[in-house]
Amino acid sequence: VTNMLQKKKREADYRNKNMLLGPNLEKVETRDDAFLKKVKSVLEERFKSEEFGVEDLAEELGMSYIQFYRKFKSLTSSNANEYLRQFRLTKAAHLLKNDANLTANEVMYMVGFSSQSYFTRSFKKMFKTTPGSYQLKESGVTSS
Repeated sequence: VTNMLQKKKREADYRNKNMLLGPNLEKVETRDDAFLKKVKSVLEERFKSEEFGVEDLAEELGMSYIQFYRKFKSLTSSNANEYLRQFRLTKAAHLLKNDANLTANEVMYMVGFSSQSYFTRSFKKMFKTTPGSYQLKESGVTSS
């Protein structure tokens, strides 16, 4: 039983990591993979809207919120709301790293956050630094 639970956790971690960072190179093999691919596709299209949430994601997939939440949690061992936040923060980090002309506030709005304090707090929790510091460090710009 312990081995089965550990295997399920490893599979969920693998799927979760590939959804956030992996390229779209794999062929769809199972219904679960097709479901996760569709989730990622919808997120890529709609994450920029601050009104877009898990309820809207579930609706786009033709599911009730509870049905979606349970299926997503069983496949990824991840909370759907937390995943959406991580998805947005990962996009924000990418923008901050690759475009020195953007301010942290501009990026915040571009990825669907409307509260600067919530964005900064969430970003700092995930990346252990503020968005501005992350941008300076990752873009190679040094402050004098």
